[in-house]
Amino acid sequence: MLEIVRYNHTYQIPEEVVRIPGHCTIDFGAHLIRIEGEEPERLTNKFLILLAYFYQNKNQFLSPLQILHHMFPQEITDRGAPDQVKPMVYTLRKKLRDKRPFTIIVEERGYGYKFVLQPDGRVSSIPSSGAAATADPFTTDIPTFLQQQMASRRTRVVTNLEMAMNHLVEADTVTQLREARLRIYRAIKLYIEEISFPYFMNMQSYQDGAAWVKDSEEHDRWLIRTIHYCLAQLGVTEQSPELLPLKQQLLHNLDEWHIIVELLAAQLDLEREALELSGDLIKKETRQARIDKLEEDYHIAQAGASAADAALQRAIDEYTLALSADTLFM
Repeated sequence: MLEIVRYNHTYQIPEEVVRIPGHCTIDFGAHLIRIEGEEPERLTNKFLILLAYFYQNKNQFLSPLQILHHMFPQEITDRGAPDQVKPMVYTLRKKLRDKRPFTIIVEERGYGYKFVLQPDGRVSSIPSSGAAATADPFTTDIPTFLQQQMASRRTRVVTNLEMAMNHLVEADTVTQLREARLRIYRAIKLYIEEISFPYFMNMQSYQDGAAWVKDSEEHDRWLIRTIHYCLAQLGVTEQSPELLPLKQQLLHNLDEWHIIVELLAAQLDLEREALELSGDLIKKETRQARIDKLEEDYHIAQAGASAADAALQRAIDEYTLALSADTLFM
């Protein structure tokens, strides 16, 4: 192990050479990244420490906060800030020739970044062309182990949403109703993020967004069926007559506004990412027009959702006030 001192903190660096097929060779001992056909690039201590940290924690997600505290130890954390992590990782990816779809340092929202190594010891190397145009957008250009991880997480996200819906059906106090409302909103946000994640991973095969729209419509239908199932359950289970209209109003809000708001927000993010990648001016103009229209639709839907939320909150407040008055005069 080599030792490097930065900000009066000593870091352990492995003396290893790691070959990343199709990208580069990392020589930790010599502090070099070698790109075939190019002059070797000597890494500064900053990027050598960051790369070593990823390598020493290979196949494990590191949160931005973990990375920040590693690069700027606690006693000198005031030198660093969380918003420095993303550009640091971006620069390191450039040095590794790790372009979209990222295959060496992958990212998952809510988890962070991971330096990927296959079981045979090689770094994941995913073809940038080939079957991407016809393959399933949820699996295109994503390593098998990551597909399995995504499938497992998607199952958890779906289960979480179903449990939140059931929590609403079973709520028999206004406090439980409020809790169920927050749980459902969070669960839907995570659910939409889970749909969009594979497209963020495969921006080069995202193309014009047709696959995302088709797939999001299918998930939209599943969400609506789930909401309608809950509405049906309200009619066949014992319910508080006072809470019943509040529950129905909440489910109608989700059906009419909240799903579309989250879907529009996710597609806006995707289109903006794709705009940055496009090198074709005509495509940029076309995509910008689509972004402008999506943004307009998003603001309209957001206004509708806010109004629906405000109406529901007034109804909940009125019920709570009436409940307090009944208790006071009992």
